Amino acid sequence: VAFRRDGWLWAASCAAHADASRSARSALERHGIKPFEEFSQEEIRDRWGIDGLITGVLDRSCGSVDPAELAFSLRRTALSLGVKIFEQTPMLSFSRQGKPRVTTPEGQVSAEHMVLAINAWIGRLPEFRSSILIAASELAVTDPVPDVIDRMGWRDGPYVNDSRLMVGALRALPDGRIIYGKGGGHFGFAGLVDARFDGPAPRLDVMTEEFHRYSSHVRGLRPRHSWAG
Repeated sequence: VAFRRDGWLWAASCAAHADASRSARSALERHGIKPFEEFSQEEIRDRWGIDGLITGVLDRSCGSVDPAELAFSLRRTALSLGVKIFEQTPMLSFSRQGKPRVTTPEGQVSAEHMVLAINAWIGRLPEFRSSILIAASELAVTDPVPDVIDRMGWRDGPYVNDSRLMVGALRALPDGRIIYGKGGGHFGFAGLVDARFDGPAPRLDVMTEEFHRYSSHVRGLRPRHSWAG
Protein backbone atom coordinates (compact mmCIF):
# COMPACT_ATOMS: atom_id res chain seq x y z
CA VAL A 1 0.00 0.00 0.00
CA ALA A 2 2.95 2.32 -0.70
CA PHE A 3 3.79 2.54 3.00
CA ARG A 4 6.97 4.45 3.79
CA ARG A 5 8.37 4.85 7.29
CA ASP A 6 10.63 7.81 6.61
CA GLY A 7 9.61 9.92 9.60
CA TRP A 8 7.87 13.23 10.09
CA LEU A 9 9.61 16.60 10.37
CA TRP A 10 7.64 19.19 12.33
CA ALA A 11 9.39 22.44 11.46
CA ALA A 12 9.27 26.21 11.81
CA SER A 13 9.25 28.57 8.85
CA CYS A 14 9.77 31.70 10.98
CA ALA A 15 11.29 32.63 14.35
CA ALA A 16 7.88 33.00 16.00
CA HIS A 17 7.23 29.28 15.47
CA ALA A 18 10.64 28.01 16.59
CA ASP A 19 9.26 26.64 19.88
CA ALA A 20 5.97 25.33 18.50
CA SER A 21 6.74 21.77 19.53
CA ARG A 22 7.79 22.63 23.09
CA SER A 23 4.46 21.98 24.85
CA ALA A 24 3.92 18.66 23.06
CA ARG A 25 7.47 17.55 23.79
CA SER A 26 7.18 18.51 27.47
CA ALA A 27 3.90 16.63 27.86
CA LEU A 28 5.38 13.50 26.29
CA GLU A 29 8.58 13.68 28.29
CA ARG A 30 6.61 13.80 31.56
CA HIS A 31 5.49 10.28 30.66
CA GLY A 32 8.94 9.11 29.66
CA ILE A 33 8.25 9.37 25.92
CA LYS A 34 10.89 11.11 23.83
CA PRO A 35 10.11 10.59 20.12
CA PHE A 36 11.61 13.85 18.80
CA GLU A 37 15.12 14.66 17.62
CA GLU A 38 15.99 18.34 17.24
CA PHE A 39 17.44 19.61 13.95
CA SER A 40 18.90 23.02 13.23
CA GLN A 41 18.39 25.00 10.04
CA GLU A 42 21.80 23.86 8.76
CA GLU A 43 21.08 20.19 9.56
CA ILE A 44 17.74 20.28 7.77
CA ARG A 45 19.40 21.92 4.76
CA ASP A 46 22.35 19.54 4.63
CA ARG A 47 20.32 16.39 5.24
CA TRP A 48 17.28 16.96 3.02
CA GLY A 49 18.02 20.04 0.93
CA ILE A 50 15.19 22.02 2.57
CA ASP A 51 16.76 25.39 3.27
CA GLY A 52 13.67 27.50 3.96
CA LEU A 53 13.02 26.19 7.47
CA ILE A 54 14.81 27.53 10.52
CA THR A 55 14.46 24.59 12.94
CA GLY A 56 12.50 21.40 13.44
CA VAL A 57 11.99 18.16 15.30
CA LEU A 58 11.95 14.72 13.67
CA ASP A 59 9.86 11.74 14.77
CA ARG A 60 11.41 8.71 13.08
CA SER A 61 8.54 6.41 14.11
CA CYS A 62 6.10 8.09 11.71
CA GLY A 63 5.34 7.01 8.18
CA SER A 64 3.03 7.75 5.29
CA VAL A 65 0.74 5.67 3.13
CA ASP A 66 -1.06 6.15 -0.18
CA PRO A 67 -4.68 6.49 1.02
CA ALA A 68 -6.24 5.20 -2.21
CA GLU A 69 -3.97 2.14 -2.23
CA LEU A 70 -4.81 1.53 1.42
CA ALA A 71 -8.56 1.69 0.72
CA PHE A 72 -8.33 -0.63 -2.28
CA SER A 73 -6.11 -3.08 -0.36
CA LEU A 74 -8.53 -3.15 2.59
CA ARG A 75 -11.37 -3.78 0.14
CA ARG A 76 -9.53 -6.68 -1.53
CA THR A 77 -8.67 -8.21 1.83
CA ALA A 78 -12.22 -7.88 3.15
CA LEU A 79 -13.67 -9.51 0.01
CA SER A 80 -11.15 -12.36 0.23
CA LEU A 81 -12.35 -13.05 3.78
CA GLY A 82 -15.98 -13.26 2.68
CA VAL A 83 -17.05 -9.80 3.81
CA LYS A 84 -19.91 -8.34 1.79
CA ILE A 85 -19.42 -4.70 0.79
CA PHE A 86 -22.37 -2.57 -0.24
CA GLU A 87 -21.26 0.60 -1.99
CA GLN A 88 -23.32 3.62 -3.07
CA THR A 89 -25.92 2.89 -0.38
CA PRO A 90 -26.90 6.07 1.49
CA MET A 91 -27.45 5.95 5.23
CA LEU A 92 -30.72 7.72 5.99
CA SER A 93 -30.47 7.40 9.77
CA PHE A 94 -29.09 5.21 12.54
CA SER A 95 -30.26 4.20 15.99
CA ARG A 96 -28.77 5.96 18.99
CA GLN A 97 -30.07 3.57 21.62
CA GLY A 98 -29.98 -0.20 21.93
CA LYS A 99 -28.50 -2.39 19.22
CA PRO A 100 -26.93 -0.43 16.35
CA ARG A 101 -29.28 -0.22 13.38
CA VAL A 102 -28.80 1.66 10.11
CA THR A 103 -31.72 2.61 7.88
CA THR A 104 -31.16 2.68 4.10
CA PRO A 105 -33.58 3.27 1.20
CA GLU A 106 -34.02 -0.50 0.81
CA GLY A 107 -34.26 -1.54 4.45
CA GLN A 108 -32.33 -1.78 7.69
CA VAL A 109 -29.01 -3.30 8.76
CA SER A 110 -28.41 -4.42 12.35
CA ALA A 111 -25.07 -5.25 13.95
CA GLU A 112 -23.35 -5.66 17.29
CA HIS A 113 -21.11 -2.65 16.61
CA MET A 114 -21.15 0.28 14.20
CA VAL A 115 -18.22 2.44 13.06
CA LEU A 116 -18.98 5.91 11.70
CA ALA A 117 -16.08 6.21 9.24
CA ILE A 118 -17.46 9.25 7.42
CA ASN A 119 -14.62 11.75 7.80
CA ALA A 120 -15.69 15.39 7.56
CA TRP A 121 -19.36 14.48 7.08
CA ILE A 122 -19.55 13.49 10.75
CA GLY A 123 -19.95 17.23 11.36
CA ARG A 124 -23.55 16.92 10.13
CA LEU A 125 -24.45 14.87 13.20
CA PRO A 126 -25.75 16.98 16.11
CA GLU A 127 -23.56 15.08 18.61
CA PHE A 128 -20.43 16.38 16.88
CA ARG A 129 -21.50 19.62 15.19
CA SER A 130 -20.51 21.90 18.07
CA SER A 131 -17.09 20.29 18.63
CA ILE A 132 -15.72 19.74 15.11
CA LEU A 133 -14.59 22.43 12.66
CA ILE A 134 -14.69 21.37 9.01
CA ALA A 135 -11.70 22.94 7.26
CA ALA A 136 -10.67 22.47 3.63
CA SER A 137 -7.31 21.08 2.60
CA GLU A 138 -5.75 21.91 -0.76
CA LEU A 139 -3.06 19.86 -2.44
CA ALA A 140 -1.00 19.92 -5.62
CA VAL A 141 1.55 17.59 -7.18
CA THR A 142 4.40 18.30 -9.59
CA ASP A 143 5.57 16.29 -12.57
CA PRO A 144 8.26 13.71 -11.72
CA VAL A 145 11.48 15.52 -10.79
CA PRO A 146 13.76 12.71 -9.52
CA ASP A 147 16.87 14.74 -10.33
CA VAL A 148 15.70 17.52 -7.98
CA ILE A 149 14.87 15.08 -5.20
CA ASP A 150 18.23 13.30 -5.59
CA ARG A 151 20.08 16.62 -5.56
CA MET A 152 18.33 17.54 -2.33
CA GLY A 153 19.06 14.16 -0.74
CA TRP A 154 15.34 13.79 -0.05
CA ARG A 155 14.73 10.41 -1.73
CA ASP A 156 14.11 8.71 1.63
CA GLY A 157 13.39 11.90 3.51
CA PRO A 158 10.51 12.64 5.87
CA TYR A 159 7.08 14.07 5.43
CA VAL A 160 7.42 17.77 6.29
CA ASN A 161 4.99 20.27 7.72
CA ASP A 162 5.41 23.72 9.19
CA SER A 163 3.98 25.16 12.41
CA ARG A 164 1.49 27.65 11.00
CA LEU A 165 -2.05 27.66 12.29
CA MET A 166 -3.15 26.61 8.80
CA VAL A 167 -0.46 24.04 8.22
CA GLY A 168 1.60 23.81 5.05
CA ALA A 169 3.13 20.46 4.13
CA LEU A 170 5.14 18.65 1.48
CA ARG A 171 6.79 15.34 0.75
CA ALA A 172 8.64 13.51 -2.03
CA LEU A 173 6.69 10.63 -3.54
CA PRO A 174 8.25 7.28 -4.54
CA ASP A 175 7.68 8.01 -8.27
CA GLY A 176 9.72 11.24 -8.13
CA ARG A 177 6.89 13.74 -7.85
CA ILE A 178 6.57 16.24 -5.00
CA ILE A 179 3.21 16.77 -3.32
CA TYR A 180 2.51 19.92 -1.33
CA GLY A 181 -0.48 21.57 0.21
CA LYS A 182 -2.10 23.76 2.82
CA GLY A 183 -5.10 23.62 5.11
CA GLY A 184 -7.80 26.11 6.02
CA GLY A 185 -8.81 27.79 2.78
CA HIS A 186 -12.46 27.77 3.78
CA PHE A 187 -14.69 26.24 6.43
CA GLY A 188 -17.96 24.32 6.46
CA PHE A 189 -20.69 26.28 8.23
CA ALA A 190 -22.77 24.05 10.54
CA GLY A 191 -20.82 20.99 9.41
CA LEU A 192 -21.77 21.40 5.76
CA VAL A 193 -19.38 19.93 3.17
CA ASP A 194 -20.43 21.71 -0.01
CA ALA A 195 -19.13 22.13 -3.57
CA ARG A 196 -16.27 24.36 -2.38
CA PHE A 197 -14.59 21.25 -0.98
CA ASP A 198 -14.32 19.60 -4.39
CA GLY A 199 -12.41 20.37 -7.58
CA PRO A 200 -9.07 22.16 -8.17
CA ALA A 201 -7.32 24.00 -5.34
CA PRO A 202 -8.67 27.59 -5.29
CA ARG A 203 -5.51 28.98 -3.64
CA LEU A 204 -3.06 27.27 -5.98
CA ASP A 205 -0.89 30.36 -6.61
CA VAL A 206 -0.65 31.17 -2.89
CA MET A 207 0.30 27.67 -1.84
CA THR A 208 2.75 27.26 -4.73
CA GLU A 209 4.49 30.46 -3.66
CA GLU A 210 4.68 29.08 -0.12
CA PHE A 211 5.99 25.76 -1.49
CA HIS A 212 8.81 27.59 -3.26
CA ARG A 213 9.89 29.16 0.03
CA TYR A 214 10.56 25.77 1.58
CA SER A 215 13.64 25.17 -0.55
CA SER A 216 15.66 26.92 -3.23
CA HIS A 217 15.81 23.57 -5.06
CA VAL A 218 12.07 23.57 -5.81
CA ARG A 219 11.74 27.17 -6.98
CA GLY A 220 10.38 27.23 -10.49
CA LEU A 221 8.55 23.90 -10.16
CA ARG A 222 4.91 24.18 -11.13
CA PRO A 223 1.96 21.93 -10.24
CA ARG A 224 0.69 19.34 -12.68
CA HIS A 225 -2.58 18.70 -10.83
CA SER A 226 -4.33 20.18 -7.81
CA TRP A 227 -7.38 19.35 -5.78
CA ALA A 228 -9.31 20.29 -2.66
CA GLY A 229 -11.03 18.18 -0.04
